[in-house]
Amino acid sequence: MAKPADTSVTQKSIFNIWFPLAVMWVIMGIELPVVNALIARMPEALENLAAFGITFSICLLIESPIIQLLTAATALVRGPKSYRSLVNFMHLSALILTLIHLLLGVTPLYELILRRWMNLPEGLIPLSRTSFLILTPWAASIGYRRLWQGVLIGFKRTKVVPLTMVVRIVVTFLVIAAGYGIRGISGSVLGGISLSVGVVAGAAAAFFFTAPVRKKDFLTPSSQDGVIPWKRMLKFYIPLATTSFINLAARALVALGIARAALPVESLAIWSVISSFIFLFQAVTMCYQEVAIALLSGPGEHRELWRFILRLSILAGAALLIVSLTPAGDFLLGKVTGLEESLIPLTRIPMYILSSVPLTIGLVSWYRAVQIRRGNTMIVTKGVVINSIGLTVLLFSGAALLSWTGIILASIAYAGGVVLETVYLYFVTRKVVPIKYNFAGTSI
Repeated sequence: MAKPADTSVTQKSIFNIWFPLAVMWVIMGIELPVVNALIARMPEALENLAAFGITFSICLLIESPIIQLLTAATALVRGPKSYRSLVNFMHLSALILTLIHLLLGVTPLYELILRRWMNLPEGLIPLSRTSFLILTPWAASIGYRRLWQGVLIGFKRTKVVPLTMVVRIVVTFLVIAAGYGIRGISGSVLGGISLSVGVVAGAAAAFFFTAPVRKKDFLTPSSQDGVIPWKRMLKFYIPLATTSFINLAARALVALGIARAALPVESLAIWSVISSFIFLFQAVTMCYQEVAIALLSGPGEHRELWRFILRLSILAGAALLIVSLTPAGDFLLGKVTGLEESLIPLTRIPMYILSSVPLTIGLVSWYRAVQIRRGNTMIVTKGVVINSIGLTVLLFSGAALLSWTGIILASIAYAGGVVLETVYLYFVTRKVVPIKYNFAGTSI
């Protein structure tokens, strides 16, 4: 057995960077379940939950090209010159995505997509369109926040990163609490207003917290800093943006697949709640990608980082499975999120299936980080393509051939797609990782 390489990266130092990011992602994950819980307690809850779930899926799809600004800023910003290059890139992206959002929302395109392509019930369309227009600032605000959060991560100032999400969540909750008692406002509209105001506040907070980086850290010259040419920027970023777009487009197709299966409205309402609930568990492993990108260097770092994510992924998956197998799951989905009691039995099998997601997402985060650190962003894109193809085939073939409910088919497709991506990334990444590992993290 080879002797472990010396490394300044330890389990404690990884934890110190990971924990604030995990807190940030969990806080972000709490937001949607709370919004859904309040919508579930307002008039016409089933229809508004389904409509808001559709709205949120489309908003995620539009924002997909700028989601990877977090990864890009972590990997590329090394000083004021590279920072300005990325900010200019974000300005142009924000303008384009906001115009696309408005074009979709104010033209017949929105109704065309929801009625003809997604085959959704007629009553959901006006509810969804209104909340969608309210969320016009969504994409730009998310992009700027993730850019500035990436700068904080890259300069090892992760302790303040959760505070940006605290600001967002507090503002979101204050707005939705203030509007909860107003008569005549629908749950989907109130959800849109609260999220829209919240993301703007979160972006402003992220910019505020980057002040020490811009005023202090940028003063220390770095040989790695420099203006990033557009050609290099696009070569690095387009595969990542494509990754997010394909990934979220496939997730948006989940609503289409559910609408074609048994119990479509009930399944859409459940998926809106259960997917945001599952996110709380997968978030703690999903955020590991940026941790690994920031710390990866030599063989020693590989060993310690792999050891950390493997154990973390197993713990997160086991925790979700335990919740799924005990009355805690019914309590959290029913009493806490406010899902109708009659729908709770329909959540049990999907919860069992989705318990694999935190584990596989953790492994995917590690493999992606290794490839991104090496500049192989196209491999990440190929992994997501495989994921999305698997999800789509499983979901739509299931809807066509089986009489199962939409929520069961969606859960199988979602979990299966991530497994396929994990297998692909494992085989391509094991060729470039310098050491093979056993569970204890020692070299073999």
